[in-house]
Amino acid sequence: MDVQEKNLITRREALKRAALVFGGVLSTPAALSILSGCTPARTSATGFTEEERAVIEAISDIIIPATDTPGATEAGAVQLAEDMLFGIAEEEERNDFLEKLSGFQKEAASELGVSFRNATAEQQKEYITRLHDEVFGGDTVDWSEPKPFIWQIKEGIVNSYFATEVGMTQVQQYVQTPGRLEYCISFEEAGEGNRVWSW
Repeated sequence: MDVQEKNLITRREALKRAALVFGGVLSTPAALSILSGCTPARTSATGFTEEERAVIEAISDIIIPATDTPGATEAGAVQLAEDMLFGIAEEEERNDFLEKLSGFQKEAASELGVSFRNATAEQQKEYITRLHDEVFGGDTVDWSEPKPFIWQIKEGIVNSYFATEVGMTQVQQYVQTPGRLEYCISFEEAGEGNRVWSW
């Protein structure tokens, strides 16, 4: 085994341990960024189907829409999340997410009278907003219950987004070595553009 192959395995193993991937969802941006240095082996399931991808992209762009910076899909967050799910996640975690995605699609089609993919943008946004508010709108969260689909995908896409180049350099401030890490400071104290630092 040469040095390069050894390093590749080390990075992949580090990601397996660091990434919670969709069942407990993606790791921190720092760990996710390691993914750019390796190409994980694919299992028999190699990625989202065309239908699944369309649904994931629609939901992701509702969670993080394009503003003065690119939205989730354009920034590459969906692709990164897909790579993590199919290249790093354990089969059980991947299957759990895909089963919940399938359940989401069936429930959405039943309620909307049309597949989520073919619903209007307004219908999609209203449906996702309602599901989101049902989970996050209350005063308390039942941490003992398994995470519902909307929680999993929101957590996965947000973490993926801030691990992309857009998330790290356009939404946050980024320098390779920013110096001392200050956890509790105001946006004004953070400096340029009142943006938090990538780390």
